[in-house]
Amino acid sequence: VPPVPISGPSVSMSFSRSDEVFPNPERGWQGSSDSRGYAAIRASGYTLVRQYVRLDDYRTSALPQSLLNNLASELAALRQNGLKIVLRFSYNFGESPDAPLNYVLQHIQQLTPVVREYADVIAVLQGGFIGQWGEWHSSTNDLLTLNNRRAITNALLAMLPESRMVEIRYPYRASDMYPSPVNASNAFNGSDVSRVGQVNDCFLAGESDGGTYTSQADRDYVAAVTEFTVMGGETCALGGLNSRNDGSTAISELERYHWDYLGRDFWTPVIDKWISQGYYDEISRRLGYRYVMTTAQAQASAAAGQTYSLNINMRNEGFGKLYNPRPLNIVLKPRNGGPPITLRAYNDARTILPLAGVTSTIPITVQLPTNLPSGDYDLHLALPDAASNLANDNRYAIRLANTNTWDPSNGGTNNLNLTLNIP
Repeated sequence: VPPVPISGPSVSMSFSRSDEVFPNPERGWQGSSDSRGYAAIRASGYTLVRQYVRLDDYRTSALPQSLLNNLASELAALRQNGLKIVLRFSYNFGESPDAPLNYVLQHIQQLTPVVREYADVIAVLQGGFIGQWGEWHSSTNDLLTLNNRRAITNALLAMLPESRMVEIRYPYRASDMYPSPVNASNAFNGSDVSRVGQVNDCFLAGESDGGTYTSQADRDYVAAVTEFTVMGGETCALGGLNSRNDGSTAISELERYHWDYLGRDFWTPVIDKWISQGYYDEISRRLGYRYVMTTAQAQASAAAGQTYSLNINMRNEGFGKLYNPRPLNIVLKPRNGGPPITLRAYNDARTILPLAGVTSTIPITVQLPTNLPSGDYDLHLALPDAASNLANDNRYAIRLANTNTWDPSNGGTNNLNLTLNIP
């Protein structure tokens, strides 16, 4: 997108990048716990937690209200702790049956009201339900046929609001349902193909990642779809420690497959290896998005009621991308200490923020209020959560990876160190 013309006198700023490791929403290391461990996970600097919801006792019956109530309580606790969840439903934790298709679909329907009520703290829903651990293999009820997988996937997409994605385990379980990978022309548009990402729960466990990849086509498919959709998972013990799970290989593959989050609790010998080899900090910084401003230029002055333009040059040094929508706002903070004025620039920042490894210009034009008092205003950029109940919580706001720009007040903003004068 080309920069917007800046009319009249302008002000500009160059920014310094930061190497600091700091938490940002919906990305990074993922902890694993129920609500009893949420506070400790947040204290560790993580913003994501994975939780299985076990449905073992209800393979051939309706879900009880008590289970739905317990799920609601767990999800509500996330808000108190500044976390979001990577959610998976499963009928077992290993070699036990899953459920017949009609009960799977019934359970999804029963879960829908709770999931939608707490969608603000659901980062992503993993496919779940099918096979061992809900990992989409070894189904005892023939759930892995194309028609059955498609029925379950469609039900999961319908259970979620359009703003949330589903992750599928194994690329060949997704590519036959969506043979044409999402691309720049249909990314983030709410279509089914734009909402189906990938999960790899055996990252770097041998040449095939524990059977994740069966061909080069699988790898190419994942590389394509994860440019625009969510990607995450964990390491595993298959193959033990070997040269494939060296830190250098991890960096290369996290980058190629655009990883957004990675489990911290399993399999820890691999992660300990990355620490000893000196790769852990880079992985911590680059999991998911990492937006770095380079320069900005803006109008020096504008009258109340007029349009106001600025351009921000930014690169994404992360492995991943912003995969859930959130607005991009310009916040005017009066030098005289009055209340800040928030102006909406983009409803969905995914459509304008740079993808992994990309540097781009963010052109911004906003309409100034007609009653804007005269005076000087400090310019801030804000990327708050899209949910109104989280929008003023700085734990859910995106912090840019620059020095001397983060301002945790007013819900969390990024100071552009530019001034606008209103005559």
